[in-house]
Amino acid sequence: MAYIATVKIVVDEANEAMVYDGINEILREAQYGGPNGEFRGWIADWAFWSVEPASEEVEKSLASGNYEEGEAFPDCPARSTAEPSSGCS
Repeated sequence: MAYIATVKIVVDEANEAMVYDGINEILREAQYGGPNGEFRGWIADWAFWSVEPASEEVEKSLASGNYEEGEAFPDCPARSTAEPSSGCS
């Protein structure tokens, strides 16, 4: 069975191009299954829908070192757990 997952990620990086590059690098490694592509990974494909600036509150929290997991997604019950979610608003 295959799934299409919609994910939002908080990336602490000022350069938008680096955000794309970093996420692509992580996903590419998972797609090819290893640094030399020796086996197929579990991610088959991906696409970016958008990369948007974080809220001012999230920016301040990251800058001060006080960001807490889930802070950017208060209406999302699953956050980074393995629990399934009916979706986030």
